This record gives sequence, C-alpha cells and structure tokens, in this order.
Amino acid sequence: MGFDLLGPVRFEHDGQVMVVRRRQERCVLCLLLLEAGRAVPVERLLDLLWDGRAPASSRATVHTYIARLRRMIAPTGLRLETKGAAYQLDVDRRAVDVHRFSDGLDAATRIADPAERLPLLRDLLALWRGPLMADTADDALRERLGTELEARRLTALELHAQAQIEVGLHARACDELLELVRRHPTRERLIWLAMLALYRSGRQAHALEIYRRTRTHLVEELGIEPSAELRGLHERMLRADPTLSAGQVATPRREYLPRDVPDFTGRAGELRWLDTVAGGRSPVAVVSAISGTGGMGKTALAVHWAHDAMHRFPDGQLYLDLRGHGAGAALGAGEALRRLLRMLGLPAASIPDQDDEAAALYRAQLSAQRMLIVLDNAASARQVRPLLPGGPGNLVVVTSRDRLAGLVARDGAHRLDLDTLTDAEAEDLVAQIIGPHRTRAEPQATAAVIRICGGLPLALRIAATNLAEQPGMTLRSWVDAVADDRLDGLAVDGDPDSAVRAVFALSLARLADPAAVLFRRLGLLPVTEVAPWLAADMTGGSDTDAADLLGTLRDASLLSAPRTGARFVLHDLVQLFAREQADADDLAALRRSYRSLLGLAVHADAELPSKHYPTPLPDDPADRAWPLSTAPAQWLADEWDLLVGVARDCVARGWPDLAWRMVAALTNFASNRSYIAEWTDAAETALAAAPDGYGAACLLLGLGGMMRGRGELASTAAMLGRARRLFARHGDDLRAATAASQLSMVYRQLDRVRSAQAAIDWAIARLRDRPPTSQLGQAYVARGNLLTLRDDPQDLVSASFEQAAAVMRAVGDLAGEGHALICLASSLRRTGDPRHALVAAERAAELFVAADDEPGQCAAALELGRLHLDTGDIDAAWTHVRRGLADARDSYHPRAVRNAVQLAGEIALHRDDLPTALALLTEATELSRPLGQTRPLNRALLYLSRAHAAAGDLAAALRTGEEALAVARTIDPPTEQRVLTWLRTLAPPG
Repeated sequence: MGFDLLGPVRFEHDGQVMVVRRRQERCVLCLLLLEAGRAVPVERLLDLLWDGRAPASSRATVHTYIARLRRMIAPTGLRLETKGAAYQLDVDRRAVDVHRFSDGLDAATRIADPAERLPLLRDLLALWRGPLMADTADDALRERLGTELEARRLTALELHAQAQIEVGLHARACDELLELVRRHPTRERLIWLAMLALYRSGRQAHALEIYRRTRTHLVEELGIEPSAELRGLHERMLRADPTLSAGQVATPRREYLPRDVPDFTGRAGELRWLDTVAGGRSPVAVVSAISGTGGMGKTALAVHWAHDAMHRFPDGQLYLDLRGHGAGAALGAGEALRRLLRMLGLPAASIPDQDDEAAALYRAQLSAQRMLIVLDNAASARQVRPLLPGGPGNLVVVTSRDRLAGLVARDGAHRLDLDTLTDAEAEDLVAQIIGPHRTRAEPQATAAVIRICGGLPLALRIAATNLAEQPGMTLRSWVDAVADDRLDGLAVDGDPDSAVRAVFALSLARLADPAAVLFRRLGLLPVTEVAPWLAADMTGGSDTDAADLLGTLRDASLLSAPRTGARFVLHDLVQLFAREQADADDLAALRRSYRSLLGLAVHADAELPSKHYPTPLPDDPADRAWPLSTAPAQWLADEWDLLVGVARDCVARGWPDLAWRMVAALTNFASNRSYIAEWTDAAETALAAAPDGYGAACLLLGLGGMMRGRGELASTAAMLGRARRLFARHGDDLRAATAASQLSMVYRQLDRVRSAQAAIDWAIARLRDRPPTSQLGQAYVARGNLLTLRDDPQDLVSASFEQAAAVMRAVGDLAGEGHALICLASSLRRTGDPRHALVAAERAAELFVAADDEPGQCAAALELGRLHLDTGDIDAAWTHVRRGLADARDSYHPRAVRNAVQLAGEIALHRDDLPTALALLTEATELSRPLGQTRPLNRALLYLSRAHAAAGDLAAALRTGEEALAVARTIDPPTEQRVLTWLRTLAPPG
C-alpha cells in the first residue's frame, strides 16, 4: 500500500492503482493523508478546499466526498473515522511519501557518519517527483500546505550536498550546488557549501567569485552584508587555510532558542562582555540581575546574544527554562537533564531515570561538540551544576535573580550583574516602540515614563506598548493615569518592583472583561506556556475565541508571542501579578478546568496501544470521540509538564482527589522510561497528601510497578500488597488482580515461589471471567514464568504463554503479545525445542518493531542470541547479542543491561575470547549485586569462575566459585548441586 503526494498524486493497493477521478475528492484524501492518524476538523477541510470562501452547501459536499472515499478504501482495510467534528484516516505514516520524507530527514540529521547519511538523503530526495499534489492542488492551496515542506526539501538538498563534500564527491556536489545557488541567491548556507565544494575541487577562483557576486547582491538588493559565517569562510580561503582541504563540513545543528526580541535595544557593553567570555577559556557564563529584581531583561539579553552568536556554535543551541522564580515549583536537576537529553535527540527508552546516570549521559553527548546552552531563570547554583557539560567547546549562559556565587567560586563562571537601562537606552526602547516623533515631542513626559518604570525593560516595554496602541494619547496623559492608579500606593518612582505592578495594573484596567478574566485565570496555572485549547478550557469558550483573547493579551504585552507552535508565554512576574488578581470565581473555574484536563488524560490513556495498568474510570463515562487534533499519545507528551504540574498544584490547593486521579491517569504513559522520575515524584507528593483509601491504592499500584523495574523488591512487595488489600476492600477486582499479578512477579524475583503462586492464582481467578484486558495477558505471562521457575511440564508453560499471546492479540496490544512470545521462546529453548522457540522469537521481534518498542527489540535480540548459542551457531549468536547489548546499554535499564552483559560474556567465553569474557562477566557480577536477585548473581559468579579457570587463574576461579556456592545455598538444592559439580572439577587430582 502506498500513497504518493510528492508530485502527481498516486494511490496503490496490492499493486493496483486506485483511481479517484474527482479532483476535490482526491484533494480531501490528500488532506487526510497529510495528517495521517490525526483528526482533521471539518472546518479546516472547508477552509482549505474553498480557500476561506466555502459556499453554504460545502459541508454537505464534504460529507459526500467522505462517504465515497470510505467505499473506495474499504478493500484496503483502512479506517476513515468520524471524530466529533473531524475526520481521521488511520494509515501507517510509512505508507505516505510525505511522512517517509519528513521522518527520514529527521533520522538523517541524527546520523554522524556522512557515508551512512548520503544514501539515505539520496533516497529521500528521490521521493520528490514534482511539486506537492502537482495534479490536485492549485497554487494557493499548495502554498498553504507545502511551504514548510519545500523548506525541508531545501534542507535535505543542503544536507545531501554536505554529505557529498564530506565523502570527497566535491565535483558532483558543485554541479548540484551551483544550480541551487542560482535559484536561491540569498540562501547563505547553500552559498557556503558551494564555495567549499568549489574550493576542494581546485576551483578557488570560482569560489571567490561566488562570494563576490553574493556580497554585491546582498548589499545592493537587501542592504546587508554577508553573515559572519560566510565572511569567515571567505577569509579562510584568502589565506589558504589548510583545514579547508578535508574533513567534515559541519554536524547537524539542534536549535531550540526562543525567538529573538525584534526591537532589542541597548546593552552594548553587556553584549561585548558576553563576546569576551565566549572567546575565553571559561565554560560557563552567568548573567545575574542586581538585587534579585525580575523584569530586568536577563532572558532577552541572553537570547539576543545567543542568536547573534550562532556561528560560534556549529552543533546548535539548547534553551531550557528552569522555572526558578515562577509561581510553581522550580525544575529539578534530574528533570532538566532529561529534557536536555530529549532535545539532543535521544530516544525516550535511552534516557536514564537515575539523575547521576542522566548527568553522565548528558556530559558524554556534549563531550565532542561545540554547543551553546542557555539555562534561563535558575534558582540556585545547585540546580545548575549538574547541567554543566564537561567538554571545553561548550558555553553555558545562565540567567538568575540569584548571584550564583557558588558557580563563580567552584566552577570558574564569570558573572555579570545586570542593572536597569540607562536613561538613554530606556528612551531608545520607548522611541523604537511608539516612534521617535512622540518622545521628541514630549521629552519631559518621556523622562517621567522612564522614572515611573524605574528603567526596567519589562515595565518600559508594556508601557510603550500601551502608548503605541493609543496614538492619540499623550505621554503626559499616560503618566497622569499611572499616578491616579498606583495600586494602593505601591508604585513609587524609581522602585522597579512597584513600577511593574503599576504598569501591569494599568494594562489590566484597559482590558475588556473576557480578556481580563482569562488573564487572571492564566495566573493560576502551574505552567507559563499556554495553547488556545487550554485557554478555551479556562474560559468555557471556543478555541477560536480563546485564540483571539490570547492575541489581545499579547498585543497588550502581557503575553509573549509563541516560542513554538501556538503556545503563548507568560513572564513569571506577569503570572504572579495575574495570580494576585484572581477571585473565588476564577478558582472555581480552575477546578473545573482541572477536571476537564483529567477527563482528557483519562481519555488519552484509554487510547494508548499498550497498558500495564487499567485505565482510570472517567467521571463522565459517555463514549465521546477524542476532541483534539493531536493524537492522544502525542498530546500526553506535549502536555506532560502541564499535567504533572496540575497534579502537584492540586495537592498544594487541598484537592487530593483530583491530584491522585491525575497521577493515576498518567501511569501507563509514564512507564515510558523517560518520564518515570517525574511521575514518581508527583505520585509520592500525591500520596503524602493522604488521599482516600482508593486513591492511595491507585498510587501504590503505580509506584510498586515503577519500583519493581528499578529492583527495589522489598519495598515494592509492601506497596503492591497494600494496594491489593485496599482495592479488594473497595470491591475493585480488576485493579486488585492487577496488583496481585505484579506482586506475584516480585515474589518470583525474590524466590518466594509459594507466595508467587498464591498471588497469581488469586489474580487470574478474578480476571478470566471478565472481558479480555492486557492485565489478564500479563497475569498469564506471570504464571508461565512461575511455572518455568518450578520446572513444571512444558505443555503447561507453553499453554500459559500462548493464552497470554492470544489475549494480547485480542486487545490489540502488539508489545504485550511480543513479550508473551519472548517468554514462550525462552521456555521452549530451555526444554530443548529450538525450532519452535526460534519461530516465536522471530515473531516477537517483528511485533516489537511494529509497536516501536525499543526495550522489546532489545529483549528479542538477546533471546535470538541465546537460541543461536544453544544450537552452536556462535557467530549468529554474537551478531544478535552485540546489537542487544548496545540497545541495553542505551536503555540504562539495570536489569536489561545486566542480562545483556551476562549473555555477551557467556558467548565471549564460548568464542575463547577470554579478556572480553572476563571483563563482561565481572561487570555482570557487579551489576547483579545491587538488584537483590540471587539467581542471576549465582549465574554470573558461576560463569566468571569458569572464565578464570579457562584463563588459568585457579585461585580466582575457586574464590568466585565458592561465592557462587554460598549464593546457591539460599536458592534451592539443584542450583547448589550444579555449583558443587563445577567446584569438583577445580579440585587438584588426588
């Protein structure tokens, strides 16, 4: 099945072309494919199809198109569903060339090796057979839909040319680049690459001529000089810099800076100071405000300089708001690390939940790069210190109201104490916003405005914005108005804090009621970024109305323009002021909004393809379509900060019922490893708020599951046991059985076999007569593993795993089915049936790929490695296990790493690679000790003893063998006997 939109539209299924003869119907299908798997509102279809001029009959016409398309695609198995006032085509993104191109380009930017990157980019560019929807979209529609896509195509062409240069195909790159430069004469990145390709092809004169023509064009047509990056390349060519002759061109950049302030004014000395620091040896620069006052322009200065300094940091720029002085809690160092790692492109499964491991990974990622990291709004040196990279090529700019003396003393940071604007700078800022003719006309009133605002950039900007919106108002009138409304006398001339409050109050007074209400309610939120849908939820209006209100607040400078997507940003001082103005009605609206968010979170959880925990019961059990355009799983990722912040805020406001329900709704999504730490913190906070018994049970169930994955077995057993009792007391058999099933797994890991059997029997008895759920499948897996441990007959073991796979298949849980099949393969391997085991393991691997389950893919690789090892195919075993070991190390999951290292050590021993075997088996032993599981520790010690013996170190072999015996005696007699048999082989003859 394939859908090609890059060029003339082409649809295929089973090798047959599907013809959609009517252009408008074809266009509707294309619009749905462009949003594959996401709901497209009917209003958007109408707007795009008729370019904002839809006739009265248009809605009925679209319904007709949809009906015809449903009939046409029915043989393909695709579903075109109605989602409220929207339509959604559930199609694999990989079947649509637009998404293959976009996703492939994202993947290409993460590939460091140009030889590996080049063929991928070549294949991606080959997808383009012409303009987007060449025979379907008119020019107006193509411009609306394809502008960003064309920009990404140009990026792909640049990356392709760059890769050609890096692998030495300079002449071929020249031909392509010269044509691109002809079509895009002001795109400096293309010009930079063309000059370099020409230079490396021996055509230095042509390269210099390209620069001369470019500079002439830029100066004469646009009135600007070439960028510093392009000028620098030109200068290096003039002096025949030998480093231009070979090597990589540049690595893919990661650019996360907020948008620059377009009318940034002043701070020339501070900008020079930052230039000096960037050129020095210190890896850290600190920007700190004098006397801790907010609104001084710290962020604006840092971001403005960072944009100007991009050329200094070829690997990109990161930006993170540490929320050190906002209304909510500051960002913890661990959470900050995980966000930075996500910005660096690491997959979720590769990000550790332990802070020290995350810090080590972060430093390793940056060690060979030259990046700028802007850490905004820091609370303390302690918060910042774990976020400092180790590599000397990186620069960190930190903004804070604290002087961060610890960073200066211990970490070699430079500090800039930022003061208010000088009168001249302040006047320039006001003049830039309202026009110099008005400041020149009223110099004394201008000076009064500056005095009232205390020279504070934030206050000056808001005051000037108010004046700009009222061109007929004199500056003197504004000064008099502020004097008449000084917020209970707090606005004292020259007092920056009072100035901000006075200016905020005047701006608020000018707002119409709907905008003022939204402003107050935004102040109550636990985040500073807000999208229109959230604002609509706060006011009870439509998304369109909310977007208009947000625009009103932005025009009043009470919100900043969106940094990313459609999210508006509140300065933390603005949010605190708004919070002060909120009344009882606003607080009631906040609680209603939180309940609505909870409903969305529960709904999103229900849509997740794989669930370890039952979806919480919604307050409103009505069967409604997902109301947002973003897919549920993506919505949970996008709104993670908001949802976790809501849970914590509910605790702070004394709403424990909402707190625990929100945390419970996020449990399945949080089992993605990159969110475990944040979820655990929120769950423990909610649990400390003493929710009712049922709420405590839900939190304990999730906490027990998370802690089981971290090896904290004793405390996990206590949590899960209490959760089971509480659920049973409340008559919730489904969740009580889920807790019992997880408890059985813990007991099995602790070798408490009888307790494990009792728990799993109890769970299955309460699950098997209900409609099938993933939890029943997990219970059958747990029972199968327990039967394996007890050496029960293989037909009973296989039956349990096959029951698990059937249940998972019935509920559409691909990863769950894969896990059941991996367990089946493992049990078949142990009982000498490698042929059927291989079938199960290979099917599991396919399912894990389809589910995009990276830990599952790792488990499948390791099981395939074990199978090939047992059948004597050592080379195949090594191939699989080497891949599994790399995946496990990337996952930072302690048990996965331990299992992979152990197996790799055993295979190395079979390959007679004794140095590798000793290193890996020693590591496996040390990894096993803190996990509290005796069987894996016993196996690691036994194989380490064998490796020492093979290396001729009998003393070390005896020492580790005797430790293995001591561990075996705590397990069972057969395990003890295996170790004794080995030790007898080490005894000297006679």
